[in-house]
Amino acid sequence: MGGFLISIREVVLLNKEIKLLANQIEDQVCWQKKDATLNFLNIYITQFLDLNSELQKEIGIMTQDGHTIDGKELINKLKNEKFRTKLFHLMSYFENLSIEIFEDYCDNHIAKLLMKNIMISTYDTFLPYIRLRRNETGVDVCNNFERLVNDWSNRKKDKNDCLTQKRKLPFNKKRYSK
Repeated sequence: MGGFLISIREVVLLNKEIKLLANQIEDQVCWQKKDATLNFLNIYITQFLDLNSELQKEIGIMTQDGHTIDGKELINKLKNEKFRTKLFHLMSYFENLSIEIFEDYCDNHIAKLLMKNIMISTYDTFLPYIRLRRNETGVDVCNNFERLVNDWSNRKKDKNDCLTQKRKLPFNKKRYSK
């Protein structure tokens, strides 16, 4: 009978250890996701920040009266292959960041804190380009970028931050806290 009780106790302890290990793995994945997000955002700072400012300035010159750029002006500007390539790379960066957030590879909360205003202003500035590309290709270009900007513009509370999600601890909290 004593061996049976010891076996049950061992199974209970093993169950607690498994739950604790699962929580540790979950925390590690969460921190890896946050690290991946910061690395991805560092790419923006080192490679795309100046480019974004330069391109927004060029488009901004064409829209100084507060009117959006018309298709003919934009098409003329896009004849410059260097400008078009820079703009393509910038839009690709934001589309890729959006995909990584939606696929839960990057942390939505951190990206939103650091990039929300940048992404919204970039999207608003280059919306005529996005529409032109959609008309040219018949493909829903930058749809993930657009969806993320819309989400961030309308969202009131971010529920995707994995560190703020409550979970039950597998051990007695009072016993381990001082």
